[in-house]
Amino acid sequence: MAKSPAAHLRIRRADDDDSTAIESGDAERWRRLCNRFEQATGWPLRYVTDPTAETPAHPIWSAPLNLGTADAAQLVIPSRPSKGAPPKTSADAVTALADALAEVLTELGGCRQALLAREAELAAGVPVISRGEDAAQLAERLVAVLQGGATAVDCQAAGVYLLDPATTELKLRSCWGLPAERLLAEARPLRGALADLEALAGSAVVLDTPTTLELWHAPENFGSAVCVPVSSATSILGTLWMFSCQQRDFSDQQTNLIEIIAGRVAIELEREALLGEGTLSVDVHRQLAAASQLQQDQLPESPPIVEGAEVHGWTEQASDLGGAFHDWFVLAIDAANDVTASKNSPSDDEIESSDVPSKTAPTDEARSDDMLAVALSSGTVRGTAAALTAQTVRTALREHALCDTDPATWLDAANRTLWHGSAGDQFASAFAATLEGRSGMLHYAAAGNVEGLIVRDGANERLTRPRPTLGADLDISGPSTATRLDVGDLLVAWCWTADEEPAGSDELADRYEQIGKLLLLRRGDSCEQIARAVRQLLQPTWCDVAADASLVVLRRMSGPVESNRHKP
Repeated sequence: MAKSPAAHLRIRRADDDDSTAIESGDAERWRRLCNRFEQATGWPLRYVTDPTAETPAHPIWSAPLNLGTADAAQLVIPSRPSKGAPPKTSADAVTALADALAEVLTELGGCRQALLAREAELAAGVPVISRGEDAAQLAERLVAVLQGGATAVDCQAAGVYLLDPATTELKLRSCWGLPAERLLAEARPLRGALADLEALAGSAVVLDTPTTLELWHAPENFGSAVCVPVSSATSILGTLWMFSCQQRDFSDQQTNLIEIIAGRVAIELEREALLGEGTLSVDVHRQLAAASQLQQDQLPESPPIVEGAEVHGWTEQASDLGGAFHDWFVLAIDAANDVTASKNSPSDDEIESSDVPSKTAPTDEARSDDMLAVALSSGTVRGTAAALTAQTVRTALREHALCDTDPATWLDAANRTLWHGSAGDQFASAFAATLEGRSGMLHYAAAGNVEGLIVRDGANERLTRPRPTLGADLDISGPSTATRLDVGDLLVAWCWTADEEPAGSDELADRYEQIGKLLLLRRGDSCEQIARAVRQLLQPTWCDVAADASLVVLRRMSGPVESNRHKP
């Protein structure tokens, strides 16, 4: 009588000999291609994947193929056409055509490999979406695993005891065949649990009598038991106990099966942990992306309209969030020159006044009594902490600009904010300046790792030595530097995150020399073009230290910015 086929799946090994399955895919398509080639040219073309296949020792033509598979393949023209079928093309023409065909197939194989690699990357980056029922079903899955395992080795109870984070106690987390109230019992101290300690060291402990259970401090009273570790390749989670009511021994096969069951328990636990970590990671990534976009949106996009001034800035963060920023805003000065108000942040009285435009109703008319304020900053650390510091500095500079036109006062106020508002772990470099478009008077102040040049007609002038880093001391006060910019003069300032000591005199002098020559050559370019050129020169230095960096270029113009701004 014939046996019916087994109901379970038959597992096929990867190295099983099954040439039919291998040949049924791409190879069949390539052979059809070869047949069409022969019909069109009259010359035989063979697709060969088996290196042991019989091919002429000296074929007319051959070329290896890389089709994105592990198998070696080649195209071969083994011989000339048979005498009964004269060739439709010459040998030179057919070999040239075969060369082109081999090149196309090899390129196709390369594209396939790239596609497979890309799909694998995308699969690894697929957001993890946790199904709500999974967490609820974990307990049921563990109980099912324990029940199936215990039944398979003829045991009447099983329990999983997991370590606490301090690895000092073992707590029953899942069980089958034990009273449910055992899950409410206090954790067992790991110290003195001889069987558990031996199992955690990597051994399976078989206790075949009640006496040995007592000597080895088993957690339950049974006739016999087995204790094995529950662990993964990277961590030890706890122990698995199988209990039998009868006094008995366990065979090697049964012990091995219990160890396999412990491995399944470890997989279930780690799967749940990884699922939770993946969900948390996706959530954190989304929050970082939103915060990064918010930080980017706060950077000014278009230059302000101020008579006699042109400005351009650039900022780049080393990661999603960073501590660098550039900023500018317009200060409206009254006739007495003793009250300053930012057009970007008007007060309620200013909004009601017809003399000062509100934020919701901006004006395109440049005023001769306006003052342009610019600022840039970078933290001394990177990432989220640097972003928080940057926001503090930016807010402090803008708020204090409402009350005073002196950039040094703004930096002092930002320094006090960091000093009093942090635990002494927030530091930043910063630069602030104002330019009166009508008179050309420039006032500026710098703190920390700030560098810059004033480019005049045929000469360059370094910015004065900056004060200590913001947040480093309670008092870093000092006066602003005042100078006059003639029409066409430039101010270029930059700063970046620096972990190391400030650059040595030789390195600094060399950097200033390179930038100075560049600025003298490109003085007639727009501020945007100059900023791009300086950025390209400095970027290797910033990339070497993975720095957050900011750059501002300011020029004194002869008239309204609309009539003098250069297009890139």
